[in-house]
Amino acid sequence: MALLPFGGFLIMETSMKNFIMETVGTAIVFLREVRVELRKTSFPDRHLTTKNTAIVIAFSIAIALFLGGLDMGFSYILNTYIL
Repeated sequence: MALLPFGGFLIMETSMKNFIMETVGTAIVFLREVRVELRKTSFPDRHLTTKNTAIVIAFSIAIALFLGGLDMGFSYILNTYIL
């Protein structure tokens, strides 16, 4: 039985093997559960995805124009009347 440095601690070699086996086992179980959950997921079709993307882009442009207009208006007021 040998002592190995691990994260600032000295642990025994058998403990390290157990730690690695438990970690790998937990990761495998997690990935299996992910695969099961992904099979339950329903993804939108191409038409719906395109429609929703167009809506998001349109709202983004509208908000950008609104905020740009506010910025220009406040800049005009500041430069004309205050500064």
